[in-house]
Amino acid sequence: MSKKTHDVCVKIQNGEHKNWRKIGVIIENDYGNQNIMLDKTFNPAAVAESDRENIILNCFPVKENNENEV
Repeated sequence: MSKKTHDVCVKIQNGEHKNWRKIGVIIENDYGNQNIMLDKTFNPAAVAESDRENIILNCFPVKENNENEV
């Protein structure tokens, strides 16, 4: 059975206020392969970055008290 190992997040900035938005998860299957499952409504073009053509996605380990089974 696959299990979540990390949350995939992006930093959203509104003026001086910054928030993290969870946009997906990294899952690991029985064979040790890792896959990224992104929210299909996430629009990378909506992430405002000054004079950059790319964005950075951050991966944070899933906390132990969360349900990790996918």
